[in-house]
Amino acid sequence: MNGIGMGKAGAGKGRSPTPTPNRDGGAAATAGGAAAAPTATGAAAGVGRSTLHANKTILKTVSVFLASGKRNSSNQQSKAAAAALQNKRQQRQRRMDELSGKVNPKLLDSLRKKTRFTNRDELDALCRIYRKLVSNCQYAAKTLASSSSSAAIAKPHAAVEGIDRIVFRELLHSTFDIVTEEILMERIFCSWDKAHEGLPLRLEGWLIGLSTFLRGTPTERAAFCFRVYDLNTDGFITKDEMFTLLRNCLIKQPQDEDPDEGVKDLVEIVLKKFDLDKDGKVSMEDFMGTVTAEPLLIEAFGHAGNSNTANSNDIYNIVLLVVDIVMLIVKFWIAIVEAIVGLFRPAPLEEVNGKVVLITGTGHGMGKQMALQYAKLGATVLCWDVNEQTNNQTVKEIQKSGGKAFGYVCNVTKREELLELAQKVRKEHGFIHVLVNNAGIMPCHPLLEHTENEIRLMYDINVISHFWMIQSFLPDMIERNEGSIVALSSCAGLFGLVNLVPYCGTKFAVRGYMSALAEELRQKNPQSNVKLTTIFPYMIDTGLCKNPRYRFPSLFKLISPEVASASIIEAQRQGLEEASVPRHFVAVEKIGRLIPRKAMRLVNDFLDTGVDTDKH
Repeated sequence: MNGIGMGKAGAGKGRSPTPTPNRDGGAAATAGGAAAAPTATGAAAGVGRSTLHANKTILKTVSVFLASGKRNSSNQQSKAAAAALQNKRQQRQRRMDELSGKVNPKLLDSLRKKTRFTNRDELDALCRIYRKLVSNCQYAAKTLASSSSSAAIAKPHAAVEGIDRIVFRELLHSTFDIVTEEILMERIFCSWDKAHEGLPLRLEGWLIGLSTFLRGTPTERAAFCFRVYDLNTDGFITKDEMFTLLRNCLIKQPQDEDPDEGVKDLVEIVLKKFDLDKDGKVSMEDFMGTVTAEPLLIEAFGHAGNSNTANSNDIYNIVLLVVDIVMLIVKFWIAIVEAIVGLFRPAPLEEVNGKVVLITGTGHGMGKQMALQYAKLGATVLCWDVNEQTNNQTVKEIQKSGGKAFGYVCNVTKREELLELAQKVRKEHGFIHVLVNNAGIMPCHPLLEHTENEIRLMYDINVISHFWMIQSFLPDMIERNEGSIVALSSCAGLFGLVNLVPYCGTKFAVRGYMSALAEELRQKNPQSNVKLTTIFPYMIDTGLCKNPRYRFPSLFKLISPEVASASIIEAQRQGLEEASVPRHFVAVEKIGRLIPRKAMRLVNDFLDTGVDTDKH
């Protein structure tokens, strides 16, 4: 290290001796060759070689770094050039597609959303028309270029990419019978595609403008007319612009000294009519407000719209209405024929083997019988009842006969308890294929003898609990697009009966909400496979109907729970929307609605069928 210090000193001739720190902590005085001993000289030579090697290494590193930078820069430039080339190719292809009438499917879907041409055939036809119009533009441009007398000094003619002014004006004149002044023709062309005002019309602008022109709403057409009349494109129609638009609308008489005075008076009248905010000019809001109040003023400043739009829309709507009526008649009679055929050929029964069926009120009566019969068909039955003892008895009977059943205690009037149990059974048993809302009570006495608690409890069990059950299990059915919901109404939901006023109210409510729910599901998904079945049983021998009354026992006797349950399960498996027990009662009710009320009361009095009070 001392030699290193000496070598550095020797390189600085003419400098004053400088103490150089060495590794041992001393200072070596140097004086330009005074200590040039052989050992020091050899060391200096070695140091020089080391320094030269280090410098070469540094230069090589810098060279590699610069070369790498050049390669990265070159790669970036090549990528940018490739991207630009690809973009140009896409633009060129898009232009060629437009000119050839081809439309990208994504662009076609976008245009269908942006325009009122929702029919794909309409859009295809308009694209072909666009192609022909653009071809006419190109042909006209080539003809003008070739017939120029100064061809030697003429500049190359740029390719026309769209519909130009000449072809557009001819189209307005020959197709839409628009005969107006030059300035309005120009403004219509410029306002047609507001995104590219004044440029040749491209495909998208052509279709959007045509949609507004032919099928635009009154608001859209008014906005288009305002853009046409706004000559300075500043958002206002000023007096000067009105004068320009209206100066040729009056017939000038030879004796008039200043024909423009009449135009000025007309401008004042029009301004007074349109200038709602009284600021001396007509804004978009002023124009829209005036036209909304008086639609005939939409073209007050000149012919700028399609005068046949209203008639075209009327004809279109009439044709559409006629088609809809014809289709309604055809579908109506097809439905009638299907219903008649269904009377003689019942629908096939849906398989329930291996499916999960949940029934409320399974402790006794029809709920118990339905649980037993579903289990015999191979279904896994989930039994819900407020009475644990009777519910467990139902489960044991099913299991004893080899079926699968699980019992749960639930008070269906308590919403939180019901929702919690519903979540539990979904986790334990998965998807519920069939839900049967069967639980119900039936107090039988006059309305004035019912207590408040009795009426509230009846509605909570017979109606309100159905909503909580449906809200718990219907979302899964909608998601899978399968499943059945059975709701037990009653013949008391078809006819009003004495001593059953609140009960009839609950059963009519079941019929109403099931009918409304069916429509709701149909509107949401016309192909819905979630089936709703409303059951209207007659008096069933379950103990609920304590004092039945009938004049003709052979016609109106009590029905056993076994028979009623079999009929309900059959209706569910057939996918019927409404079914009574016995089945003909629904048809009788519908026929009864056609008979005068007084006549039907005479029939009811003759049959003398109903329920007596349970309080005497």
